Amino acid sequence: MKLGNWNIPDVWAIAGLAGLTVILSCIFCLIRLRNRRLAAERGHALLREELRADLRGMREQQDACQAEVAQLGRNVALLESSGQEIGNLTRGFARPLRAQAIELLRSGMPAEKIAQKLGIAMREMRLIAQVSRTLLLE
Repeated sequence: MKLGNWNIPDVWAIAGLAGLTVILSCIFCLIRLRNRRLAAERGHALLREELRADLRGMREQQDACQAEVAQLGRNVALLESSGQEIGNLTRGFARPLRAQAIELLRSGMPAEKIAQKLGIAMREMRLIAQVSRTLLLE
């Protein structure tokens, strides 16, 4: 049987080839999808392993930081106890008169009253006041 210029077997052959092409294309696409899925799974596995390694590193850093914080706490306690011991040792010593005079000058008390209060000679008090003013200007 003829269909125009085509023979029926030719039409069936063309249809068969087209169907075969579609089937092969589908198989090719399925193979590519499978390969991409496998590659993605390998990538995910690598990422999971990287994350585990990062997590281990972070835990190690956290442990090291906690150890440092504990050591700092012990150091602070030691320093505080040392400071208290020094305070107990120096409690009996008076501050130098010059330091007291400078502090009173900075508070605004006149030099004459400071000399009288601390029992310092007026000449020495003027010298302390002059040195204090000079140091403040610099």
